[in-house]
Amino acid sequence: MKLKKIAAAITAACTLLSAVAVSAFAYDVNKNFKTGWSINTTIPASEFEELTADSVIKITYTADPSLAEKADHSYWVIKPMINDAGWPFIQDIVCGKGMALSESGDSYSLDVEGTEAQFSITGDSVEHLKTAGMALMGHGITLETFTIDNNAVLELASEEPAPVSDGHADSPVTGNAPAAVMIAVMGTAAFAMAASRKK
Repeated sequence: MKLKKIAAAITAACTLLSAVAVSAFAYDVNKNFKTGWSINTTIPASEFEELTADSVIKITYTADPSLAEKADHSYWVIKPMINDAGWPFIQDIVCGKGMALSESGDSYSLDVEGTEAQFSITGDSVEHLKTAGMALMGHGITLETFTIDNNAVLELASEEPAPVSDGHADSPVTGNAPAAVMIAVMGTAAFAMAASRKK
């Protein structure tokens, strides 16, 4: 009987953790953009179904440091666009750690020594991506993965979390939902074990 109760508590905890896990949607890109601006890739609209203005998009990449020695090629950028007529550049982006608007204003710079960056998309682009998807180009990097995370809080370069909104002005969002879930899960499991010991 005790084992059944403990198993039930563990199952409940795992179910709760699974619910948290499914809020991150990963897409494998594995595209080397090289340096000629002739290579591109697209991410279908279906991957953006759960995108909101508070979603944190995380990318992993590998930069080519040898470009530092090549004239006119010592830069590492990514250019996200709406996969629609003319491929309009996505300007309504809030840059997080590892990413910044380039000096030219038509792409986003990445750290040559880094391997990941994050950002959020706001404004009309959110809904547009849900119907058209995203096109991507870049320079000096291989884009590896593209993940949309609805539990994370955007980290800025200063490591301070960006403000987010849950749609209610009177209820602040702390960004600690995953931590709170973990604490609740551990508390539930501990309570179940304690209760089973008493019986």
